[in-house]
Amino acid sequence: YFLKDSSFITALVLSNQSETRQFAKTFLGKAVINESTAQIIIGKILAELLSFPLLNKEGLGEVSQLIKEASEILLLTFPSQLRTLNLNVINDLLTHPIIEIQEFGARILLNHQIPAKDLPAHIIESLLASENESLRILGIRLFGQLPDDKLINEEKELIIAIPRNHITTAQNQNIRTPRIRWFIIISELSNLDRRIYHQRNRQTQQS
Repeated sequence: YFLKDSSFITALVLSNQSETRQFAKTFLGKAVINESTAQIIIGKILAELLSFPLLNKEGLGEVSQLIKEASEILLLTFPSQLRTLNLNVINDLLTHPIIEIQEFGARILLNHQIPAKDLPAHIIESLLASENESLRILGIRLFGQLPDDKLINEEKELIIAIPRNHITTAQNQNIRTPRIRWFIIISELSNLDRRIYHQRNRQTQQS
């Protein structure tokens, strides 16, 4: 009976009590939920998450933890449904002012049925250029899913646009796939090109 009550499941997942959320994680991990109920539960929880306001630092800690745990429950319980989640909804998550909700949207994209090469370019670009390190790491993971021909033919401008201090994220996380190494090399070369350009420009102005 309880598994058919989407409002009850939503209340468990979004409970203010961490113990209740942990119970929901264990309970739903063993449950078999039909597709129509699963879609309703996901829709209700996403609507609640997207309605969260950006709080001050005093109230943000508990809300951040709630969002992290609720996101984890959804990712573990409904992986197949999230693989087909509408891209417009994911974009709403990515543009929400709360970082943890943006992270949830990015994590959905990592296993989405739409491959990284077919995503709008601004999505990966915004993640790579984020001021938040966890979002940059997720962006790098998405970037690593791009095929070689996409990287060679279309993505150079995107890579060159990434600030140099953000490239260190990949190095600090010890991410060493061939694509990420290529990412670092091209970025460093582009920064060298810019330094040479500015140096020559200054010399021209002085002369």
